[in-house]
Amino acid sequence: MKKVLTTAAIISAISSASLAETKGNYMGVDLINTDLSFEKINDVNVNSFNVEDDSQISAGIYYRHAFNFDGFFVAPGVFFDYSNVELSDSDNDTWNLDYTYGVNTDLGYDFTGELSAGINLGIAINEYEVNWDSVNSSSSDRDAAFTYGLFASYSIIDNLRARIGYEYSEIEIEDPNQNISEFNKEVFRIGLAYKF
Repeated sequence: MKKVLTTAAIISAISSASLAETKGNYMGVDLINTDLSFEKINDVNVNSFNVEDDSQISAGIYYRHAFNFDGFFVAPGVFFDYSNVELSDSDNDTWNLDYTYGVNTDLGYDFTGELSAGINLGIAINEYEVNWDSVNSSSSDRDAAFTYGLFASYSIIDNLRARIGYEYSEIEIEDPNQNISEFNKEVFRIGLAYKF
């Protein structure tokens, strides 16, 4: 009888450890590092334009609601990131990515009751300002971009999870002469999410 109870306790512990934990409402705050690099203009390589990569540390917030299916979860939500990262070229043209907002979804798996990981897919609206010093013009606009990335999260205590993630997207900006500048945007994030 003792062996049966011990075996039942072990099975119960293993089952409870694998029970899905990522479900319900989450509000999160992230410390983010946004890297912006100038790829090309009108499909011409950027090397001739002398534009250096730039990065900026800032913050973001998000809300998600997670639905769980035996350990696999889908968590759609909305987000807002303050970016404030700026690039400039040898002609003193500057590109400033002010902030980003949009919708995204986590697709993941609860490996244990504490550890989860997966991919993140979304649509981001990038708000930016451009000063075209070479043609004495400035403008502000927005660009919608598809984003994708990876994340992992860990339950620190009840209702509080730590999370790290990486996301990639591409931004296109049009100047007054209808030239298209293309940028690579990488976002590294670490933060906390409160389950309520």
